[in-house]
Amino acid sequence: RRAALAAVLPERRPAEFFRQWTRTAAVLKGRGEGFTGPAVTDAQDDPRWQVRELQPAPGYLGALAVERLEPAVRVVTMPLLTADAVVNQEWSRSGSSAV
Repeated sequence: RRAALAAVLPERRPAEFFRQWTRTAAVLKGRGEGFTGPAVTDAQDDPRWQVRELQPAPGYLGALAVERLEPAVRVVTMPLLTADAVVNQEWSRSGSSAV
């Protein structure tokens, strides 16, 4: 992983580091393991796990790791629901605004 990180442009290294860290953390948590031992180095390469990156909001990064089962995990982008929208009931299950 260090070689892959070193190959990235210097200004992109912090973002790439956190991308790799987040993906590794998702797999380790899914496997029920901690951040110690040899398991950390192979976590992203474990073929039993499917990892999808998430961006829950601008400036934030997440990852979802699921043990490979059929069908594969599909990520769907949805609009951000703000606290004001919830308080003002600007949403409903049918997709139309509440009155």
